Amino acid sequence: MSCLLFSSNDFSRMVAEEYLSFFQFKGLPVDMALRAFLKQFALMGETQERERVLTHFSRRYLDSNPELIPSEDAVHTLTCALMLLNTDLHGQVKPG
Repeated sequence: MSCLLFSSNDFSRMVAEEYLSFFQFKGLPVDMALRAFLKQFALMGETQERERVLTHFSRRYLDSNPELIPSEDAVHTLTCALMLLNTDLHGQVKPG
C-alpha cells in the first residue's frame, strides 16, 4: 500500500484517497491522528515521496475536522513541524 501512497499518478491518488477514507480522525488532535496514520506503514523514501503521503494525510485530517484547523495548508504545516520535532527528538545523534 505504501508504494501507492508515495506515487504521483492518477491511479495512485485515487487509491490513496480510498485508503485514507478508512481512517477516522474526527475529534483527534493532529499529533494523535498522525501517530495512528503512521502506525499502518513505514514512511520511507525520498522527501518528495514523503511529502505526498503527508499531503494525503493533511487532506483527510481536514475533511474529518473542518472546524479545528482552517485549511489543508495549516494541517500540512503543523504535520511537517511535528515530523521535524520528532526527528530532532528521536533521531540518531552522532558523537562529534
